[in-house]
Amino acid sequence: MVLHGAKAFSLPLKFGQHSYFFESEQYSNTFKWLSFENNQIWFQASFDSITLEPISQEHSESLIFVSRLIKAIKKLKPTIVFTKLEKIEHHLDFNRNWGLGSSSSLIYNMAQWAGINPFELHFEISKGSGYDIAAANSNSAFFYQLNKQIPSIKYIHWQIPFKHDLLFVYSGHKQDSAKSIKLNQNSTFTQEILTEIDQISEQVAICKSLKHFINLLDRHENILSEYLNTKPVKQTNFQDFNGTVKSLGAWGGDFLLAVGAESIDKTIKYFSEKNYTTYFKYSELIYE
Repeated sequence: MVLHGAKAFSLPLKFGQHSYFFESEQYSNTFKWLSFENNQIWFQASFDSITLEPISQEHSESLIFVSRLIKAIKKLKPTIVFTKLEKIEHHLDFNRNWGLGSSSSLIYNMAQWAGINPFELHFEISKGSGYDIAAANSNSAFFYQLNKQIPSIKYIHWQIPFKHDLLFVYSGHKQDSAKSIKLNQNSTFTQEILTEIDQISEQVAICKSLKHFINLLDRHENILSEYLNTKPVKQTNFQDFNGTVKSLGAWGGDFLLAVGAESIDKTIKYFSEKNYTTYFKYSELIYE
C-alpha cells in the first residue's frame, strides 16, 4: 500500500550487508563480482569494464539483476569509471532467502560507492516503493511515505513495554517481491482506507497496550486481506494461536510477526511444534 501513498512503520534490523571495493592503479579491462552469505560464495561473475556486459556467464536471475544495477549506475553517473576496479565483494550476515533486504542493502551500498542517490538508483531498476532503501540506512524506527513519488522519511524513538512479547518467525518461503508489487499495483485503495492505514501506523508507534497493539495489527491485516483478495495468514495457518500473526514485507511471505496474549515462551513453543524453527525475539533481530 506504500506504493499508493500509505504511511509505513519500520524497525531497523541488526542484520546487514557490507561491501568492499578493491581498486588498482593500473587499467583493468575486467572486474570480478563476488557475493558471500555467511562467508560462503553464492554468486560470482566477471564484467567488461567498458561495456559492463557479463563475460561468459549463464544468464541467471542474479546475473541479470547485477548487470542492470551496474548499467543503471553508469546511466545515472556517466563519468564513473570501472576500469580501476579489480573486484567487488558483498558480504551478507543473514540468509538471503529470509527476505530481510539483501537486494535493497546491495543497491544502497553500490549507490554510496558511486556517489549517487540510492533512491534514484532504486527507482531506475525497480518498481518498488523504496521503503527498503530507507531501511538499509536506518538506526532507528521511522515512518516512510511516498508523496507524489518522492520518498519522505521521519525518524522516531519507539519504546513499548511489551517488546519482549514479539516474535519474528520465518514463514519458510521467500516472497517474490516483483509479483507482490504487481498484485499491489493492480489493487485500488480508497483515500478513506489509505487514511486509516496511516492512522494505524501512527497508533502502532505510540501504542502502550498489548491488547490495543494486537487489535491494530488485526485491523491492518484485514484491510490488506480485503483489498488484495488474500486470506490473512492467521486464518489460513494459525487459527488456534492465542494472539495475532501479522504478515511482514511482501504480504503473504517472508517473515511473520507473532504477538501472543500469553508468554513469549508459549509463543515459541507454539511455532516450534508447528515446525517453524527459524525465529527471532525482538532483542535478537531489532537494532536498538
